[in-house]
Amino acid sequence: MDVKAARHAGQAYLAETPAEADPSTLLTLLTGDQRPDTDAESAEQLRTRIAADSGNPETTGVLGGWVLSVTECRLAALATFSRRVDLR
Repeated sequence: MDVKAARHAGQAYLAETPAEADPSTLLTLLTGDQRPDTDAESAEQLRTRIAADSGNPETTGVLGGWVLSVTECRLAALATFSRRVDLR
């Protein structure tokens, strides 16, 4: 999913879940009480959460034509707050 698609999916998620429409709230929901120290630790934590979400109908859903875990939806929602246009 590219940045534009992520933002589109994120906007759709936030429209359905307005209580999470805040970057700090999303970060807390994504990382819990333990914020990783490095990018590698962040990536591993997110991979673990996505894997735990997968296959669970309560934590996966269709959003904008994509089948996403709630963790992926929250990451996409976080992208809506990014000011950068090109994240390459």
